[in-house]
Amino acid sequence: MFTYFKQTDDRWKDQLLGEGPETIGTAGCYLTAFACFANPHHMEVDPGVLNELFKQHQVYVDCGEAAADVECLPDSALQAIFGELKLGPVISCFNTPAPLDQLSADENHVVFVELARADRRTHFCPVAENREDPLIFDVFDGAIKPISQDWGDAKEAIVKIIRYEERGVAALERLAAAVEALQPKPAVTAAQKPKPAVTAAKKAPSRRQPSAIDRQTRRAQLERRVDQVAETGRRRRPTQETPTAPSKRPSTAGRK
Repeated sequence: MFTYFKQTDDRWKDQLLGEGPETIGTAGCYLTAFACFANPHHMEVDPGVLNELFKQHQVYVDCGEAAADVECLPDSALQAIFGELKLGPVISCFNTPAPLDQLSADENHVVFVELARADRRTHFCPVAENREDPLIFDVFDGAIKPISQDWGDAKEAIVKIIRYEERGVAALERLAAAVEALQPKPAVTAAQKPKPAVTAAKKAPSRRQPSAIDRQTRRAQLERRVDQVAETGRRRRPTQETPTAPSKRPSTAGRK
């Protein structure tokens, strides 16, 4: 999932990329591609804002001899600013055909590619759709197009594949699921625990596995109460004295 930005947008195209001398409009493709992914999670971010954030946090690095006097972004740039946007595998394929099966993404992942030509011109873009001739969102002109349109065969044009994952929501969902899975377990043992003194029960109804029913009920209760923990902190999981399903409450005698 990403937002469509162009590096040539009048709002930021003339801003210096880092400390310059290049501008976002002339050399800010990776910056703009990063902003496309960051924006859905941080709505205030656009290429101009992200450029300033990268400068403030000293994320820009020297490009080296290949591009003297030009500032570049490391692949980990987004992670350096937004902790929940995690850099995943980076696949370098300068000397081998690009593995196109690694271009697939979903709502929590995005894939960037670095494209290169024989003249050593390079370009970064997000992948819009993985198919035989992959589609990219070209951050220079704002068009969704097949790689082959401007760069030739995708397997030869792609020299690097960069994956990012948005872990904030996913991590919280996993944590909530883990807590919910753990909470009902004591209720199961509590429901089965009263096996001690077996006294003659007056018409003790046949037991219908209250532990299983209690477990289902508890799960539903937890889901309803997850946003009200502060208000219901004193409420405990149901015990034999406060059954979840009172209409079917068996006697303490029970049966095996």
